[in-house]
Amino acid sequence: MDDTPWMRDILHFALAATPSTLPPWDPSALSITAGRGNLTDPNDPGKDPRFRKLVEAILFGRRFLKTYNIVLLGVLLLFTAWHWGEKLYFRHRTRRIVIQSQTGDEDEAWSSSSSTLEGNVTPPGPDKKCSSDDASATTPLLTARLRPRRSAVWTPYYTAKAVLQYQPPPYPVVNKTLPTNAVSLLVLAWLGIVVFYNLYRMPLNFMYLFVFADRCGIIFISNLPLLYLLAAKNQPIKFLTGLDSFRKRWYEIFLALHIVLQVAGLAFLWFHHHTSRPYVGISLAVFLIDRLVYRLWLKSSTHAATLEVLEDDKTVLLSSNWDVVTRSPALRLLSHNMKHGWSPNEHIFISVPDLSRKHALQSHPFTIFSAAPNTHHMTQDDQGSHAWFTLLIRAQAESGFTKQLLTYARTHSQTRIRLDGPYGSSHALDLLSSSSTAILVAGGSGIAVAYPLLYSLLQPSSDPETALAKSGRKVKLLWITHSPPHRLWIPENKLKELQDWGLEVVIPPPTELAGRPDVRSLVGEWVDAETSGKSGVVVSGPESLVRDARNTCAKKMWQGRDVGVAVEKFGW
Repeated sequence: MDDTPWMRDILHFALAATPSTLPPWDPSALSITAGRGNLTDPNDPGKDPRFRKLVEAILFGRRFLKTYNIVLLGVLLLFTAWHWGEKLYFRHRTRRIVIQSQTGDEDEAWSSSSSTLEGNVTPPGPDKKCSSDDASATTPLLTARLRPRRSAVWTPYYTAKAVLQYQPPPYPVVNKTLPTNAVSLLVLAWLGIVVFYNLYRMPLNFMYLFVFADRCGIIFISNLPLLYLLAAKNQPIKFLTGLDSFRKRWYEIFLALHIVLQVAGLAFLWFHHHTSRPYVGISLAVFLIDRLVYRLWLKSSTHAATLEVLEDDKTVLLSSNWDVVTRSPALRLLSHNMKHGWSPNEHIFISVPDLSRKHALQSHPFTIFSAAPNTHHMTQDDQGSHAWFTLLIRAQAESGFTKQLLTYARTHSQTRIRLDGPYGSSHALDLLSSSSTAILVAGGSGIAVAYPLLYSLLQPSSDPETALAKSGRKVKLLWITHSPPHRLWIPENKLKELQDWGLEVVIPPPTELAGRPDVRSLVGEWVDAETSGKSGVVVSGPESLVRDARNTCAKKMWQGRDVGVAVEKFGW
């Protein structure tokens, strides 16, 4: 019982201490703390050596953790420099393509041949049904190295690039998908920073358990603003570094729990510890600005739409159109919604209030299937171009938004939709535009990602420099479908238009009839065919397809090939 007073005092001190707080026994603090209790009394138990040690540990933690925010800022600046350096590099590569087209400095003339091939396929069956996955899981990345195309100076760069790009196979038991080595290392490095700040100069002693818990709590609240910035769709970090993500499974449950629990957590934290209030206030401000100012006001627009159930009876084609409204560059930088157009490969969040009352509050992410309207050369005096907007929505489960929309579309051909967006990154388009050979690999509805990119890459341009860049670039598409009706997702005349503009397309027989094609061999051949420039690969589709294409590119990087790869999909 003799320990109770000083233990109570250390608890009170921890709740009130800030990085600038002086120890209670400091002479400068005596006048400040006079009349606040026993801490200024020379005979108080607060003078117990244990009390002094814990106070010193708490104050050190408060001051030491101020550097955590500096470290976060340094990481942000590093990724910002990397992102914008990459964009400048892509622009430089695009300029090189233009110069090569002007001077004719190409090893071989570009051919605009187009074909539809069967390719090498794996027959379906009990033993070979998943041979593509099995091969990717058992074939090592680092096979016999070929002679690198670059000098030995660049060998470490291509080796590191290949290792970071490689995506390991799923866990054998739980079948959990793993990200690339680069993402895994980033997550581990982040966890390492958190562990370091929790354990640095932290005695492994039972008496310091309270100090350890205190430091963990401070790390948590220090991460709150960053957590809310990363979770918000409208935030400066995406502009600075290109970060972007969205959720797929159980989206409605995730969203509802996310909103309710985060608000409750912020409220409890506000009343729990007064030193956390600045962090809580910043987090709450980010949430309210993102949800109320942007997503429900600036980024929101309402449109009339038509619904069509496609031949496979599992896919809905949602269409709408409107005149694009022009805005000044300053206002467009601040925010723009779908009425002002969108860029290739961007996505939106859609709400269909006619489905039910709850759907008026729900929003779901989808990649925009149609080509982006041409808004790059529009001015405020122009009447603007016309936007033709389509979404390819395939029912994914027995219940949920996509299934309910499919059921609704069978009896209704028209509805009204609310769009929140557009959102997205230009990384995939920048990569392909800066490449001598642009390769797109789409699986199933992943064609919704590929088609707008193809249209942007191949559409004839009246700008001489852009036209030269397009004429000096080879564009190839591998589209893998599951069943014959999926081939009709792109009308024949639209595909023929792309082929007339120079697209080389390979569409193997549907996998339900002929099994999975040999993606690794075909993508590898296309990369090897580029003998003088850079190959850019963008892949969108099932996880096994993504892993095959990514690891093929990683293997080519290991061999010294100049290859860039971007993956467009939900989740990792």
